[in-house]
Amino acid sequence: STNNIDILHNTKTTMSSSSIHNYFQSQLHQVSIGFRSLSSSPPELYKAYILKFLDSYAYFSFSLVFTLFLSEDFGMSDIEAGTIYGAWGALITIFGLFTGT
Repeated sequence: STNNIDILHNTKTTMSSSSIHNYFQSQLHQVSIGFRSLSSSPPELYKAYILKFLDSYAYFSFSLVFTLFLSEDFGMSDIEAGTIYGAWGALITIFGLFTGT
C-alpha cells in the first residue's frame, strides 16, 4: 500500500510556468485562427452573432433580476419567487422546443 502511494506521488507531473504560458499561447493562437477564418464571411453573419449575444444578454439579465423583483416589489418569499421563475423557465424551454428558437 505504501509503495502504491510512493509510485503515485512520483508519477505526478507538475507544469512549470513556462509550459502553462506555452499552452495558453497555443490556445490563443487557435482562437485567433478561428476568428480570422470569419473575415471572409458575409456581414449578415456578424449581425446574427450580435443579435444572438444581445438576446442571451437580455435573457440572463432578466433571469438575474426576476426573482429579486418578485421578492422585493411583490413581497413574495424566495420559494414563491423561485417557483414562478422555474415555471417561467420551463415555459420558455417548451416554447423554444416547439418554435425551434
